[in-house]
Amino acid sequence: MLTIKSVHGLLEEEKEQIQEMLNTFYTSCENNIFVNSIIVFDKSSNGEIKGFIASNTDKHTDYSIINHICVKREYQNKGIGKNLISVLQSVSKSRLLICLGKKNPLIKYLKKQKFTKKSNIEYINCESNQIIMIL
Repeated sequence: MLTIKSVHGLLEEEKEQIQEMLNTFYTSCENNIFVNSIIVFDKSSNGEIKGFIASNTDKHTDYSIINHICVKREYQNKGIGKNLISVLQSVSKSRLLICLGKKNPLIKYLKKQKFTKKSNIEYINCESNQIIMIL
């Protein structure tokens, strides 16, 4: 079941599951996901979060910046990531943007979801070893 919540509406157990997924997928992760984010997640009937996408709307542009997108390995290739992106896009009513390391394996997946590389966007600061992708 897909659920949309502001970070302030998350239950403590949902926060814990999301943090656990972040710790699994990222070697270092700032907890800025829990500051003013909109989080879309797929939750099974037993309460397990299978995957989530978190974003913030940029005040200077018309983009929703994706902070994180994670789907547990056992649930990958089942359309969950695609559904998360689709729901986020419909609720945000703006274009989606993500900054990724140039060798991040997620790039290939995002290209399949119709994201395109963008060289530079005013007010968006990615690291020099990152690329910008938009949908």
